[in-house]
Amino acid sequence: MGEDRRAGRMWACGLLFMVAGVFAWMGLKDAGWGDVDPASLMVSTLSLMASIWSGWQTVRAKQITDTDVDLWARKLEAAVVTAETAQRGQLLGRQDRTIDVAFVLTPVPGHNADEAASEATMANVAGYFRKLRPQRLVITGDAGSGKTVLAIELILGLLTDADRRPDDPIPVRLSAAAWDAQTSVEDWLAAHLVRNFNLSKATARALLRADRVLPVIDGLDEMDTEPEPGYGSRAGEALRALNAYQRGRGKARLVLTCRSTVYDALIADDTWAHDAARVTLSGVTADQTWTFIEAVAGAHQRTRWQPVLDALTQPGHPLAEALATPWRLTLAVTVYQQRSDTGAYLRDPAELARLAGQAGTTTGPDQIRDHLLSLFIPATIVATTSPGAQSRYRPGHVHNWLAILARYLDTNMTRPPLDGRTLSSTDLVLHELWPLARNRSRVLGLGVIALITAVMVLTLGLAIGHDGITIGAVAAIGLGGGGSLIAWMEVWPRLTHIDLAQMKSPTAIVAGYVVCPMFGLWGGATNGNGVAGLVTGLTAGLLIGLLLSLAGSLMIPGHKPVPTPRDIVRGDLASGSAFLLLLGLSVGLVAGIVSELRPGGLDGIEAAATAGPTALIFGLYLVAIGGPGNAGLRYLLLVLCMTRRLPWKLARFLHWCYTDTGLIRIAGIAYQFRHRELQDYLTRHPHP
Repeated sequence: MGEDRRAGRMWACGLLFMVAGVFAWMGLKDAGWGDVDPASLMVSTLSLMASIWSGWQTVRAKQITDTDVDLWARKLEAAVVTAETAQRGQLLGRQDRTIDVAFVLTPVPGHNADEAASEATMANVAGYFRKLRPQRLVITGDAGSGKTVLAIELILGLLTDADRRPDDPIPVRLSAAAWDAQTSVEDWLAAHLVRNFNLSKATARALLRADRVLPVIDGLDEMDTEPEPGYGSRAGEALRALNAYQRGRGKARLVLTCRSTVYDALIADDTWAHDAARVTLSGVTADQTWTFIEAVAGAHQRTRWQPVLDALTQPGHPLAEALATPWRLTLAVTVYQQRSDTGAYLRDPAELARLAGQAGTTTGPDQIRDHLLSLFIPATIVATTSPGAQSRYRPGHVHNWLAILARYLDTNMTRPPLDGRTLSSTDLVLHELWPLARNRSRVLGLGVIALITAVMVLTLGLAIGHDGITIGAVAAIGLGGGGSLIAWMEVWPRLTHIDLAQMKSPTAIVAGYVVCPMFGLWGGATNGNGVAGLVTGLTAGLLIGLLLSLAGSLMIPGHKPVPTPRDIVRGDLASGSAFLLLLGLSVGLVAGIVSELRPGGLDGIEAAATAGPTALIFGLYLVAIGGPGNAGLRYLLLVLCMTRRLPWKLARFLHWCYTDTGLIRIAGIAYQFRHRELQDYLTRHPHP
């Protein structure tokens, strides 16, 4: 369990002690020694002390489990394999074949890794990396050359090859764009493990100290807006931090991807990754192009694609340069394999060859790239829609909505850090997208707090009567002002999720079914009612313990490992809803039982009907100021603010882009564009 989870349970235990103390004082304040059974009091007090000691030992045992490196390394390894396998499928367009692109060693001015072969291919990249001394690799290449795919092939190869040893580090891929190099490498890695894999801070630190994590930092070129960053750039700061990152007496293991032009500019300013082998991805050959087309379209398609294949064999032909990367080749095949409902091909690849071969200099690789990207969105939508069926979204709307998100990510490149966090230029995390609407969603959240506070004050005033106005005004100032301050200071909402399995955890069993009943016995022994008091106290303790155990399982901080970003928000909303329901039911139930047992009190049903809704309203207040469900609420407020510019069901739209069309991929808890070239194109062309 995470640090936040343990801290939450410590607060719960503290609150439990306070409640027990209040009940004990209420039972003893008017009682003399003769009203209390000394034997029962002694037994219940000793039982209470034993249960508290047992609970403390359970917490200590859980802390030891959190730092069990071998246990958590196996869990992290399984999570990484699952996530990167899915990511590989997305990047390859739901195929299981890659273009076995070659890469060559490109020495830097100094500090190269030893045992680096002069060349290799994507198929044997894991073996290439294992031979490096130290194991530090920089993957460079042109845009779309397959740097991320090669990094994923390396990750899966290191985790699934027969040469893997049990204590080998787990490669974990991170996006460089979200890193503020002022944060130390180890702190950044630990925060990534906590945020994306739901590990505790103690577990993340233990794995890093044991050298069981291999950082694979993807997209160094995405840290700066300048095409040729230098020594003082964010990328330069990152490289210096990585050069200072050590394990023992040597440099820590590392994998880094970057565009060749950016890395060359950094080298020119005497900044590069020391003791690392730099490799550069080669272009796709004509034979590899045909092999790929044959695998995707079929061997019978050679006649249709022959003009393109002929152009690729001509030295200096613009098409040869434009389609020299796996990404561009995938674009071309997707666009020119698009078919109508009747099965006829909508475009002829010969048109692409003619476009590239037109006289003049206006049609170059960049123009061909933009031509393919302009057709990519409608082509993918048509390709994934059943013949005769209507797509859920129109291509024009999809283009406009994705362009808004792309331009938001582009502006993040120049924004200063927000509350200590550098805004990513690649990641779309649903519950952290509120800067897209600037502060409108946060202001709307304050309005929600004000509305809930007004309802609570009105309820309080009706309950109290003529004195309710004065008390209500004081409550409004305290609850509304304090809640608004807390909500505004909570810049980045925290996730929660439901995990009913936690009810069977040792901590929940001890706290819910041992400590609480003992508190009940202790309270029953001090009320002066003898055996009846003990039975009543034990019953109340068991009931409260069950409710607290259930509440703990409904409000687990973080998220379930390897979910989709949409499921994360759903889980948080479900946790908040369950919290509200449980709070209303439990308070109403306890109020009804207490009223029935107290002579001359309210009718039990009447007390429950009054206390339950009041607790529910107060629960809404807690959700609004940062309780369970607040992250989901923040997402809903964002969608409400952007309803004229983005789809109302934004999460469903992005998930459709991921599952149906492949325009979006998933990285950890974030959505990302399928390729940076697509994101950049949409930034430049907000309308289709």
